[in-house]
Amino acid sequence: MINEKEFDLLKKIAENCFFLSTNKENKELLNSLKKLNYIDNNNSITKKGYKKLQEYKVDNAIILAAGMATRFVPFSYEKPKGLMKVKGEPLIERLICQLKEKGINEIVIVVGYMKESFYYLKEKYDVIFVVNNEFHTKNTYSSIYFARKYMKNSLIICADNYYPENLFNTYEYNSYYCGVYLPGVGETERSLVPDETGLVITTHKPSVNEWIMIGHAYWNKDFSSKFKKIIEDYYKKIGYENYYWETVWAENLDKCKGYLKKCTKDQILEFDSVEDIKKYDCNFYINNKSTIIKNICNIFKCDFDDLKEFIPLTTGLNNKSFTFEYAGNKYVYRHPGINAEGYIDRKKEAFVQEHVKKLGIDSTLVYIDKENGWKISKFIDSNETFDFSNMNHIKMLANHLKKLHESKLITNSKFSYMIEADKLLDIIENRNIDDYNMLEPIKEKIQLLANEIDNDSWQVSLCHNDIYQPNIIVESDKKIHLIDWEFSGDNDIGFDICKLFAVSGTNVSEIDNYLYYYYGRKTTTSEKKHLIGCSAISYYYWYVWGIYASENGTTIPDYLKVWYDKMNIFLNEYYKIGGRD
Repeated sequence: MINEKEFDLLKKIAENCFFLSTNKENKELLNSLKKLNYIDNNNSITKKGYKKLQEYKVDNAIILAAGMATRFVPFSYEKPKGLMKVKGEPLIERLICQLKEKGINEIVIVVGYMKESFYYLKEKYDVIFVVNNEFHTKNTYSSIYFARKYMKNSLIICADNYYPENLFNTYEYNSYYCGVYLPGVGETERSLVPDETGLVITTHKPSVNEWIMIGHAYWNKDFSSKFKKIIEDYYKKIGYENYYWETVWAENLDKCKGYLKKCTKDQILEFDSVEDIKKYDCNFYINNKSTIIKNICNIFKCDFDDLKEFIPLTTGLNNKSFTFEYAGNKYVYRHPGINAEGYIDRKKEAFVQEHVKKLGIDSTLVYIDKENGWKISKFIDSNETFDFSNMNHIKMLANHLKKLHESKLITNSKFSYMIEADKLLDIIENRNIDDYNMLEPIKEKIQLLANEIDNDSWQVSLCHNDIYQPNIIVESDKKIHLIDWEFSGDNDIGFDICKLFAVSGTNVSEIDNYLYYYYGRKTTTSEKKHLIGCSAISYYYWYVWGIYASENGTTIPDYLKVWYDKMNIFLNEYYKIGGRD
């Protein structure tokens, strides 16, 4: 084992960066290296010295590129942040080239969100891919978990780190995390507090006039071996899903010792928003042509710089949406998602949107593209969320549904929960036979119910078919908007009406109270039975959709169990009710 000063000098000699100085310390270090036979009398590195140096060689770099980068909406809806171009170069390609310049040729990239868009790098740079399919439910510690078999003498780098000058080294002595001094209070920044040797002894948030974590880290083999076991332990625990790997390290500093590598703020750049990048690269938009931005600018006849405050929305299961501001007004842009791709009729949806706008059922529409399904809507600033147990809300929804059904519009585009579920079952069968086999007996029970419902011969006309809380906006105590008509089509109107009671935890004995707002009278036994049957079929469809969406990587937190339970509750209630009136 050589000490750090001996290592630094040996490394400089090996890299031809050493210029002989007459100072006493250098002479003592040279004499020490000569005694160890690491350098010869000409101050050139020996075979033994080179072999010793290889113990400190960086084996590989693990680049974390699985995240969704929601702060980079809308650009991140079209490409991962690591592939965005800064000054004409994709961020991750710049990193790869800088690593290879230093002889670090084994490069492991952990991908997740839009992973296929990275795969061209395999042929171009001979990189290794690790897939993190849990990027949408777990934070960066999960990416380290999936890449753990590659942990050796390893650099750990985020794909969006930017180094104006190459800051990587071929050889490293200690494990470390880069840090930049931040004066004042850093509310979201994690500090690195070192002792007199530079060893990090504690970290905390917020930082106050301290060195903060920024940029990459380096783990030697000893650190990697210990941290691998810790990560595996954390991965098994419940409640740690939102942990960054840095948080795991912060809780285990005594087991995995790392040092602070002091850097200046101009050596490492981290872009936290589109505005950050634009300040550094005024041609960012030109080099990262966005179809979404182009769509918005075409509608409003404006430039990109006229658009402000892009903020992602988390509601909705099929699409991605964000809000933005233009000319003092706030809007919502809907970007069609993978779960709707291929089976949503966009021309029909656009036709329906125009119809319901005229009826005053959804007055938010600004523009919808009938070919590709993107949409711009007015943002309704509401402090109230639609509540299916709020009778005033139910009354307004019932009035909208009655207005819709009384229009008796026929689109010639039939919507059937059973047919749509069968389409998804075909996909599931080809992907996961176990899920398919589990769903088959459930389908048989629901199909018998669907046959009985069809025999009731209820009115068929335009229906929304997707009524749940995120699709209803409360503007005031007198006005709501029923939005998102992707699943609309000609259907038994019972499938809309039943949502008045089926979405909430309503007891069957209370159904009449909800339906009164639609019918203006007490429902008959046959009407109630029909609507309960429609509820069971609706939840069957959503349960099948939930299985399909989960396989596509969409987070379905507790919905699956709720949908399954409600399907069975309504199915049982249907068969408890007596004959027809």
